[in-house]
Amino acid sequence: MFEEGLRIGHQHLAEAERRLKQARSLSPNNPWVEYAWGLILLKQFKRHEAFKQFNRIRAELDPSFWPAWQACTWLKLTERNYVAAAEELTAFVGQLVKSVLANGPDEEHVAATHWIGRAIEAVPIVTTRPDAIAALAKGEDHIKQLAAAHTTLQLALEEGRQATRKRYSELVKKTEQTAQRAEKKKQSAAAIRDNRIQDKLKDIQEQLKETAELSQDAEATLEDRLLQIDRELARLDQDFVFLMTQMQLLSEQVQIIGQQLTLQQMTSPAHDTELKQPALNPLLNLYLTQLLAFQREYVNLSQLAQRVAQRANQLLTLRAQLQQRYEQTAAKVQERTAELEKWAERLERVNKARGKAKPTVARKMRGGPATIRVSSISMLLDFKPETEREGVLKALAAKAKRKVARP
Repeated sequence: MFEEGLRIGHQHLAEAERRLKQARSLSPNNPWVEYAWGLILLKQFKRHEAFKQFNRIRAELDPSFWPAWQACTWLKLTERNYVAAAEELTAFVGQLVKSVLANGPDEEHVAATHWIGRAIEAVPIVTTRPDAIAALAKGEDHIKQLAAAHTTLQLALEEGRQATRKRYSELVKKTEQTAQRAEKKKQSAAAIRDNRIQDKLKDIQEQLKETAELSQDAEATLEDRLLQIDRELARLDQDFVFLMTQMQLLSEQVQIIGQQLTLQQMTSPAHDTELKQPALNPLLNLYLTQLLAFQREYVNLSQLAQRVAQRANQLLTLRAQLQQRYEQTAAKVQERTAELEKWAERLERVNKARGKAKPTVARKMRGGPATIRVSSISMLLDFKPETEREGVLKALAAKAKRKVARP
């Protein structure tokens, strides 16, 4: 029956129920058989049916069947119905006291008392509700009677309490170790993030430095280049002024020569033979030669002045282009610098915020050790069908052995 019933699923439950009928036919009204069926229902997540089964055992089959009392109390505790659980526990203790007083203590009484000690120690740990504590306090008289009934029961009750306290201490220690590991991991992750932030800040500072140096280099290069251009423009300006002066002088010389030629022609005899033979008039020939030379030099000076003007225009255009490129570069550098400074400010704020973060501190009891929140009674008072199975099988085997041993 257990082989199928402890496996989750409708088919396994149906097969377990079929085997339950066989077990009931072989051993009718056997509380251990019915208890096994209750464990199977609990394993199959049928808590309500399981409670009804355990309750039926103690109500109809055997009021002193302590595993059924334990199961009913445990179910109420795990449902967090602490008032009902305290009432169940009080009734459990009362029934146990009656049995002990009537029959004397035995192993089953000792085991049940040990479990009760564990339970009454666990309830105040999982809840501080006043109604639950008050309901548990109502059973104090029964608990005192149970402890006073026999020394072994008093010892079992205290051992049960100690078992819960030990389990709670283990949970506290485990929780602290888990918290320490989590804190260590958190600190390690924080250190990695801090290192990354520091590296990023360092990288940003280096980029800012490089950007500033680039801006300074560009500005220095522009100043040198503009200075060279300005010097060349000044020289060209001087050359142009000089050429214009020379051209002015040549123009005046040409005018003078022209006037002299005109005057010479007007004063010379008007004979065709003299006009056709310039050698006969050396002065006139000299004036013509000078005039032609002055005209050629004037043309040369004019062309040279034009080239000087073109070079000056080229230099002015280049100067304007250099200034424009520098302004564009400066704008980009300024934009990049602002972006880097913004990131540096953000990272600095993160650093400051992390520096102000408070470290995780374990909560302490007043004058006592660190505490933890126990979310479920099962953490302190476990009750598993797989574990209970061994006790059921031993009990059934012992009963079968006694039955065979009878004459």
